[in-house]
Amino acid sequence: MLVVIGILIALQVNNQNNIRTEKQSLKNYLSKIAKNVNDDIEVGQFMLKNRTEQSLIMCQSHCSYC
Repeated sequence: MLVVIGILIALQVNNQNNIRTEKQSLKNYLSKIAKNVNDDIEVGQFMLKNRTEQSLIMCQSHCSYC
């Protein structure tokens, strides 16, 4: 009977360790996704700003009404 209780306790400790490890992995994964999204937003904003500036320059150099 004591052996069975010992095995059950060991399984519970192992399960808790696995859950903790999985939570940490998920947290790291989500942090990386958040960083990638923020980086993509920054790149998109930079590209939009440059395209807008280029369009204005092109328009001003070719059109008298811009």
